Amino acid sequence: WMGTALTDTWHAQDSASPEIEEILGIQCVKPLKTVYSHLDKAGASAVLYDRLITTATREIIADGTKSRHQLNMESKEKHRAIEALGSKYASRHIDAEEIKLCLYSMGDNHSFLTSNRDP
Repeated sequence: WMGTALTDTWHAQDSASPEIEEILGIQCVKPLKTVYSHLDKAGASAVLYDRLITTATREIIADGTKSRHQLNMESKEKHRAIEALGSKYASRHIDAEEIKLCLYSMGDNHSFLTSNRDP
């Protein structure tokens, strides 16, 4: 579609080159937005170093080795940690809900990695 300007094969990484950007007329690559960059921009990256971060982002795994009571206790502890961190680090730049979404995102990542790593 672009004639001879591009070879038959090219990769997404090629779209970052100035020549390709000029041909396309747009930038195809932008900086990756991470939980860290989002929190840092809002002045709340300290939440990532808080002692409760491990509890707030841990995965609650029902693998048959824990009782229902134990799973419920872990879940409540995790929820309390998320609430506490949201309240502690909320500011005029970032509200508690946004901090909690970042924590949930980190927890989701842990679950994703576990489900793709463990048998």
